Amino acid sequence: MPERRLVDPLVLDEGDGPAAGGSGFIRRPPLAASLIAGLGLALTVALVSAEGLWPSRDAFRFQQVVQGDQPGSESVPDAAFVEFERAGCYGTCPVYTVRVAASGDVRFDGERFVCRLGVATQRIDAVAARRLLAALGTVDWRAVNASMALPIPDAEVVRVRLVLGTQVSEARFQPAIQGYAKEVPAVIERVAGLGRWVPTWSLMPPGGPRCAGEDGGPPQVPRWWRNDTIVWDEAG
Repeated sequence: MPERRLVDPLVLDEGDGPAAGGSGFIRRPPLAASLIAGLGLALTVALVSAEGLWPSRDAFRFQQVVQGDQPGSESVPDAAFVEFERAGCYGTCPVYTVRVAASGDVRFDGERFVCRLGVATQRIDAVAARRLLAALGTVDWRAVNASMALPIPDAEVVRVRLVLGTQVSEARFQPAIQGYAKEVPAVIERVAGLGRWVPTWSLMPPGGPRCAGEDGGPPQVPRWWRNDTIVWDEAG
């Protein structure tokens, strides 16, 4: 029996193949097969990346309108508003509904895993509110709705209802799988000033959820979190 050599199969030549009485290791793939494999890999990468590359243009526009770097807020009707709902997940995702009007009026209704249960109101800058509404008007909500065809079990679900005059758009989606629209919840929370009512999570010790302190004070641990454990009776 011929001696078997440890050889990288990617550098074998045909003389080493079993047909030539060589070591019996795998032959180098033919050039055509290598090209086909390479093209297949490139196509796979392109298809996987397409969902991220195409929406990046829309994501950029969305952020530009929110920041006021692109026009749009001037055409927002006075009666325009957005209702945004976070419906929870298998875990401690906050559950609440917030309504932001073009006037800057914000109405928050916390239900579960929030820093404030029940209804709370405040007013934000009307210009920022109009920019938010204009930016939401640039989103292709039909495409966003289509993402729910393949939902992720137990992942967070959110709902948006946008009213811009006669234009009414509604969407229900999971931010975890929805391209550039996954930025929508964070943007709405930031513009609407929900930091005092919706907790943030810290990965630094001691970790866990934190609620903004009153009057600029230090962050507070929500009542439903004690000793790194959820207190379900206090969650809402």
